[in-house]
Parts: sequence; C-alpha cells; structure tokens
Amino acid sequence: MRTRSRRTGKRVGRGPSFGSTGTGEGAQMTTTRSHHSPRPGERRLDVASLALLVCGLCFGVVAYMLITKEGANPLLLVPSVVAVVLGGTHLVKHQAPPR
Repeated sequence: MRTRSRRTGKRVGRGPSFGSTGTGEGAQMTTTRSHHSPRPGERRLDVASLALLVCGLCFGVVAYMLITKEGANPLLLVPSVVAVVLGGTHLVKHQAPPR
C-alpha cells in the first residue's frame, strides 16, 4: 500500500511492493534518524570510567605477560577485558541542560 506524503506529495510506503525488483520509482526509503545527540545538554568525559579503562588496559598487559611467560591460566584476562569494556562504553556522560 502506497500513499502520498502530505509535505512533498511524493509516493511513500513500506518499501517495494511484493514482486517488485526495487529499482523503480519510490524504491529508495528514507530514514528519520538524525545525527544529533539524543538529548540536549552537555556531553562530558567521565573520569571514573577513564580510570577504569586505563586500569583494565594496564592489568591486561600484566595478565598477558603472565600468560605468555609463566604459563598462567588465560582466564586471568577476563577481569581486565570486563574493565576495559565497561570503562570504554561509559566514557561519555550526558548531562541534563540547566533550567
């Protein structure tokens, strides 16, 4: 089912109709996602997450050296990997705008 857009007058719908090759008019779909920050306000660096990331990297290097030189268990790397992933994913903190 295709309808016309109120704003542009062009045909819009849910992609190509059944049996269509998708190369005709109206085959290209548009998205409404913007490239802006999801929330207004400031984006700040979270110092605790940065410290967790750095500690995870340092202890990861130490664990790697223990594994390769001393033959330690490779599961020794798991806490370091968890620290790096958690620190890296929470590096940027979104702060609410002032009222």
